[in-house]
Amino acid sequence: HDRSAWHDEPPRFQRIYQHIGIGDESRDRILRAGIAPDRVMLLRNAVDLARIPPRPEELPDRPRHAPAGSHAR
Repeated sequence: HDRSAWHDEPPRFQRIYQHIGIGDESRDRILRAGIAPDRVMLLRNAVDLARIPPRPEELPDRPRHAPAGSHAR
């Protein structure tokens, strides 16, 4: 999902027959890595916006609350 990190480069193994990009950028990155176009498929992330209700009000410019935590050992 990253566009530039070395560890997110698509792996190149003979036993991987198909690479799937979830959008134009990820598909293009796979192609730039040298994967043959016939082994790259585009399967866009899908969101059913009809199932997500709109916000009842606009978000404030400044949050009213913020998460706080500690990482004690």
